[in-house]
Amino acid sequence: MKKPKVSIIVPVYKTEKYLARCLKSLQEQTLTEIEIILVDDGSPDNCPELCDKAAAADKRIKVVHKTNAGAGMARNSGIYNADGEYIGFVDSDDYVKNNMFEELYYAAEKYKAQLVISGMCFVGGNVFKDNGGYTENVYFKDYTLFETREDIKQLLLGTAGALPHEPRDSRYGTGVWKNLYKKDVIEKNNIRFLSERKILSEDLLFVMDYIMNTERAVGVPAAYYYYCRNDDSLSKAYDASRMESF
Repeated sequence: MKKPKVSIIVPVYKTEKYLARCLKSLQEQTLTEIEIILVDDGSPDNCPELCDKAAAADKRIKVVHKTNAGAGMARNSGIYNADGEYIGFVDSDDYVKNNMFEELYYAAEKYKAQLVISGMCFVGGNVFKDNGGYTENVYFKDYTLFETREDIKQLLLGTAGALPHEPRDSRYGTGVWKNLYKKDVIEKNNIRFLSERKILSEDLLFVMDYIMNTERAVGVPAAYYYYCRNDDSLSKAYDASRMESF
């Protein structure tokens, strides 16, 4: 297979109830020149077997089996094994719209951007509220370029937070999953995830580190990623002791 346009990295741990839904959304992408890297993070359920079965049926799927170390370290393993020109991240209990990576790749190529930022769809509430519901966050009204150093500075600040009068905690969203990243920027600057077992918001730190090494970014006026709050998802549940430790 020729070099994929996008490598999609999926950490997998104790998500056998959701893995098929996630995989279906990736295998049905309208951008066909992709590779899907399933990183089995030592999952104790049937996920390792499900990953291997999926890879046997679809040549675009790679499987990496590793000792459990958390989502951040699993994503790092995925980066190491990625061959794509761009990299995207999807959690295995989430799913995406089938045109997500075609639209993000198109924006990256059209605007010659090293970073493409889109919105997110929250399904089932959020980490503080679990009574269901659906919220769609679209951060841009139109395609928005960040191409000067001042633009990049404002993008960095707007990702880290927002002004008091603004409606969200982050102007452009903190999640790693909704964006597309140029692989050579990651490798050239040795950008990697820290462990979420040691620090909160390891994905935000990855995004901020990446932005600081970006020369050109574009915001997309759409949301493609379905972030699902599941009662049995440790990474998406509020943990008071973890907050106190942090």
